[in-house]
Amino acid sequence: LRICSYCSKGPSGGIPLKKCGGCILPTTFYCNKTCQRADWASKHKSVEHRRTCDYVTFKCDTTDARERAHALRVSPATPFQDFARAHEWTLERICRAHILLKGKNRVGISRQLENNSEALVLHFRPTPDSRSGRRRNPASGFELADHGFRNVQGEIAAGRGTEAAYANILDEMKTLNERLLGEGRGDYVGLAPVLYVVDGVPGWMRRPVPVYLPGFVVRDDFTKVALIDFLFICSHTLRDGLPLRCADPCLTSHAVPGRFKREDDGWTWQALFTSWDDYD
Repeated sequence: LRICSYCSKGPSGGIPLKKCGGCILPTTFYCNKTCQRADWASKHKSVEHRRTCDYVTFKCDTTDARERAHALRVSPATPFQDFARAHEWTLERICRAHILLKGKNRVGISRQLENNSEALVLHFRPTPDSRSGRRRNPASGFELADHGFRNVQGEIAAGRGTEAAYANILDEMKTLNERLLGEGRGDYVGLAPVLYVVDGVPGWMRRPVPVYLPGFVVRDDFTKVALIDFLFICSHTLRDGLPLRCADPCLTSHAVPGRFKREDDGWTWQALFTSWDDYD
């Protein structure tokens, strides 16, 4: 049963709890923004939560302090963070699909996650809509140019990161992994190092992704082709600015495409349809 991480109350009045947007842990939910703000302001309840959010929120690694300051002023780093949050469901599933294709089963996935010489790299490039400002649609502005597991040393040789930066990533992952292991979930396998490379942004943007064992393994060519087709669909929804989200909060694996609509208080996601049965 899901309960609010601040007041410990469950859903009421048919209104589901909302997942924390600052982290990717599957166990952090709130009744509303009031509880979320109160939990973050608390000095005794939310220390671990704040620490975890710090680990999994995007961070930009550069080799020089002046370069880092310049990147924050003039690069599309902030627009990309908004883009990644808008497409959170899609990006997380892209990572899961790659891990399944690489590992195929629990043993293979575990070995893959223990292989620190490789990381899942998603390479993005800006499109003409990657401008900043309040009128910018957070779901547009970038496209997925390339994605897959890459040798970390090769990425470092290409100037996309440093040895020290990757060592910091592994240290952070170790701390978060211990936290997730303590939750006692039997389907938890480990953390996948995911590096986002964005043209125009020096260094890596990283976000470790928890991997949970699915209800199936890749045993035949049919499943492999289905996962490849799924990756193709996901990359196109990123390019077209159509975030995949769950219209029904109870069906977390059944996402549909939607668009962001500008309203007075910000952007609101609206599904194009509620079921793939309605897709024509």
